[in-house]
Amino acid sequence: MIKRMIQLLRRLKNYIKNTGIKNKVFLYVGLLVSLSLILSVVIFTFVFQTKLIRENSNDMQKRLVNMGTHLVSYMDEISAVANEANYDYYLLNYLEEVQNQEENQISLKKGGSIQNYEMSTKVFSYALNHRTDVSSIMVFGKKRMLLYKSMYHYKNVLSDCKGYPWYQKAVDSPGETVVTGPQQHDFLIGNTEKTLSFSRVINSSEDGRFMGVVLVDVNLNKIDEICRSSYTESAGSLCILDQNKNLVYEMEQTDGGYLFQERETLERLQNSMDASDEKPGIELDGKNYFLNRMRMEKTGWTLISITPESVITESIQEVVWYIILLGLLMILIVILVLNSILTKVLRPIGLLKASMEEAEASNLKVRAQISSGDELGKLAGSYNRMMERIERLMKQVVEEQEEKRKFELQALQAQINPHFLYNTLDSIIWMVETKDDQAVPMTEALAKLFRISLNKGCEFITLEKEMEHVRNYLVIQSMRYRNKFTYDIQIEDELLECRIVKLIVQPLVENSIYHGIKKKKTQGYILIQAYRDGDVLIIAVEDDGPGMSSSQCASILEPDQVVENVTGSGVGVRNVDERIKLYFGEEFGLHFRSIQGEGTRVTISLPVLWEKGGEHE
Repeated sequence: MIKRMIQLLRRLKNYIKNTGIKNKVFLYVGLLVSLSLILSVVIFTFVFQTKLIRENSNDMQKRLVNMGTHLVSYMDEISAVANEANYDYYLLNYLEEVQNQEENQISLKKGGSIQNYEMSTKVFSYALNHRTDVSSIMVFGKKRMLLYKSMYHYKNVLSDCKGYPWYQKAVDSPGETVVTGPQQHDFLIGNTEKTLSFSRVINSSEDGRFMGVVLVDVNLNKIDEICRSSYTESAGSLCILDQNKNLVYEMEQTDGGYLFQERETLERLQNSMDASDEKPGIELDGKNYFLNRMRMEKTGWTLISITPESVITESIQEVVWYIILLGLLMILIVILVLNSILTKVLRPIGLLKASMEEAEASNLKVRAQISSGDELGKLAGSYNRMMERIERLMKQVVEEQEEKRKFELQALQAQINPHFLYNTLDSIIWMVETKDDQAVPMTEALAKLFRISLNKGCEFITLEKEMEHVRNYLVIQSMRYRNKFTYDIQIEDELLECRIVKLIVQPLVENSIYHGIKKKKTQGYILIQAYRDGDVLIIAVEDDGPGMSSSQCASILEPDQVVENVTGSGVGVRNVDERIKLYFGEEFGLHFRSIQGEGTRVTISLPVLWEKGGEHE
């Protein structure tokens, strides 16, 4: 066997010695590429595996930390809800009145004044009605429930509340919000889902004595939402254990993930928590998993994530096979084209290099002038097509960015601030209750205001409809702020059919009311005019408010200035200016002129465009 190997090596040596230069180059290059490929695969596999495991662990740890941060923020929100009981005047009065009568079978509403009871029930109404995760908010004395707001009924029985763990823990930790559960309370009827309980002692604001314990029950929906948002697209499983290593939450897996609630799995996790922190993994049912955990100091909870080791190894194997196949393909290509490279490739490569350098210097119209049909010719053709596509894509990006900006401005323009709608509806309700004759006109004005705002999705409307929209807005505001201002609209009749961008005048009128008229102690005046100056349509909004300084007037349209109304429609004057410039150019838009103590005048300049069928189109 050894003699045969020696003879084979001698023959190979003689062949290399007597063969031509081209064959020598092929052989040397083939051996060099093959050895490099083998060495690269070995080194890459080791390095890639180590790095992939480390990055996977770091990424999972970051997810757990991010998840823990959001969970702590959420618990702080619920703790704030529970802590409100210590600062509510009516609730403390109510608890003061009933604490000495608690042992008697007295109705909750008769334990104190009706006013204190009713106002006390409103303490937590907002949280219960506006949060889907809060199911019950209750206050307990020493032997019975004193006040409750819950989606379930309760059993009103006398018992020593110290028997409840959440009650006793809250009493043992005054000034802190205690988290217990998940659990189901035996004093609630129809409560089928497990909830987390946030309990806190209520102390008297005068002498600090014990007044009761507030209990806030929340479902696990919000916790599930937080965990899923931080644990998306993960092949592993996730659970939360409390300080006693009991299961608080586990994420339901749709792809056959592990169930932590199974007793054997939970016991293994509990044992792993007792082991050294350096332990990187855990074995479940004969399979190895990478283990990540993060302890939440505030609650004592531990977030645990397991990732199958097979996910990492499969990724490595797949990449290694790709490298091997790519290496074999490279060897084949090297052998096939090496002959042409030695004789022809230098000149075409120089031409291609010069073209790339010119393209790198921002000349995207340059093309590689190589007409050969070999690999370099095809490469040059692909390069030319790539440059053509890049040129088209750059143009497309510019166009898409402009369209995107239009859509963003349209979306911003279409917003209606809830404050304006709420205040208007509140005024209508008040008018109806007081049988005010102005309720119907205000409702009609609000309906017309919304109808014109929608405009069937069209961005352009006639000047007549725009002024009708403004008039409806002024009708609503003049009813809300009676005797606060008067207004006048002056428009040349021939301009009523002009087409303009919709909803550009109302934000200026709104600006005049909130930043001008509203600040006056006397009745204000708003003048709206529309006239033609050559081929330019001028729309002016003028008020006799306090005005602005020249610096304020000059900077009102600057990008870093915040000028939007927080109490009005929410559409700022800068948005109006940007929409006009986007559609018609930089020469059109808004212009402000103001004198302090006299008022402000803002003008809109637009091109004269006519409705179809009018004088011009």
